[in-house]
Amino acid sequence: MKDKVIRNFGLTTLSLKNRNTVFLMTIVLVIFGLVSYIRLPKELFPDVVVPTVLVQTVYPGNSPADIENLITRPLEKEIDGIRGIKKLTSQSFQDLSFI
Repeated sequence: MKDKVIRNFGLTTLSLKNRNTVFLMTIVLVIFGLVSYIRLPKELFPDVVVPTVLVQTVYPGNSPADIENLITRPLEKEIDGIRGIKKLTSQSFQDLSFI
């Protein structure tokens, strides 16, 4: 009868034989990681400020269609001519325009 060849994979065999130890080490590493994350100084997290400008125009006594035609569209054309604007949205309401 031929001898059976048994392969041992060091770290894998050790981990399978010591499941509780591996489980405990995993929990300790997770807790250590969470504590480290919570204790990080706040200056390592930069404040991200997205510059936003709101143009609000009030024109009492006009419908949303009139507000859009008389105020919103002309202002959009003028504001769109400014360099550096990435996104331009507008809304027209009764007596009010937001750009």
